[in-house]
Amino acid sequence: MKKVITALTVLFILLQASFIAYAEDGFSGQTGVRSNYMWRGYDQNRFTPMTEIQAQYDYKGAYAGVWVGGVDSLTHDGSEEYNFYGGYNFKPYGDWAFGVGAIHYEWSGDVLDNVTEGFATAIYRNIIEFEFYFDLDDSLDVKRFYNIKVPVSQIPYADVTFEYGKWEDGYDFVTIGVFKSFGDWNVGFKFMPEVNEGNIIAAVNYSF
Repeated sequence: MKKVITALTVLFILLQASFIAYAEDGFSGQTGVRSNYMWRGYDQNRFTPMTEIQAQYDYKGAYAGVWVGGVDSLTHDGSEEYNFYGGYNFKPYGDWAFGVGAIHYEWSGDVLDNVTEGFATAIYRNIIEFEFYFDLDDSLDVKRFYNIKVPVSQIPYADVTFEYGKWEDGYDFVTIGVFKSFGDWNVGFKFMPEVNEGNIIAAVNYSF
């Protein structure tokens, strides 16, 4: 908990800096359903549908929010997962944008220890995004996770993104995401070629 408070203190200090924020202020959120819940290449719902809801508040580049989703994992008996997160996005110069923050994970029941991660992101001209996550409380067997996202803007009528994720122990995966917005509704799917079962995850959500 002390490390979470320290991380949030750093975020507030960054908020005072004269960077140019790139997020709109105010509340936002989304709710929807997925055909399965995969977390960084690992199945969290036994290849069955799950519901989710998220709410977030943005203010001058800083943001805080909560995500709640159903889980049905093979490794524990929790039925809900709760993610509490906060961070700060900024553009110090040129075509680069950066972000820092923390995520705190909890599950229903006394089935798992709580987990807290810090993260840092870097985006270059909306062409490529780097993400780095690291364990803050020594609760994970594998302490670090790296992710790279590459949007494909040349494809019309849909938002297509290629994603490569890798854990520190060497486990890695590739994801192809295709999504389309219809007003406040978003539909699409993610394809994970290396997953033997349920490797296509469909999703529908409503933004508010």
